[in-house]
Amino acid sequence: MNWNKKKVAAVIARNVAITASLFLVGFLLVGMGGNILIPLYSSADYFLTEPDQGLPSEESPATTTSSPSSGTAQGEGQVTASGMEYPEYGEVYATLELPALGLTLDVTFGDDLKLIKKNVGQFTGSYMPGEGGTILYAGHNARKIFGRLGELQPGDEVIVTTSYGTFTYQVTLGEVVDIINEPPINRDREELILYTCYPFNAAGFPSTRYLVHCDPVEASSSGQES
Repeated sequence: MNWNKKKVAAVIARNVAITASLFLVGFLLVGMGGNILIPLYSSADYFLTEPDQGLPSEESPATTTSSPSSGTAQGEGQVTASGMEYPEYGEVYATLELPALGLTLDVTFGDDLKLIKKNVGQFTGSYMPGEGGTILYAGHNARKIFGRLGELQPGDEVIVTTSYGTFTYQVTLGEVVDIINEPPINRDREELILYTCYPFNAAGFPSTRYLVHCDPVEASSSGQES
């Protein structure tokens, strides 16, 4: 009788383990919009901080400097973010175009897992286009989002279109970095950084990220080039 009880207990334990494994596999396969390889991360994972719920406008990085980016087109008609209002957390406020990859993606203000399920998300502690500092855009490494960032080459254009202007950047560098404690925010010059989990086919919580650095080359408003 004791042997039978042990055998039954062993069978139950095995079944529970199998069920748990199948549940986990199912979650990874279909739990995040059907992507087979799921990069489970957000800016909180990249920077090892608590999830950011957005900055009120009075605490935005724009209040720390009023100088425009040294890399943006200068002269009459230059577009900056001085007249814009910060979007609400979770709001789609821009489109990101990567012509070399044939991709146009919506950009949300905020980058938690829910927001970047299908879109690109902005780390809310970074600058807005035209403010003159670092702009951080995060995306999953699915091919339809940021899974092809490694194909971008120096000189490729990256275009961000907002309600207050269109900003064109040029790829300067792609690099692989380890997870770090602080976001690479530069307050002295404008730079757009796109990043995703690396390797590009990684699932779970990889310890490295792929960054694409882009410098501003042009800004326009209402169809008028600067």
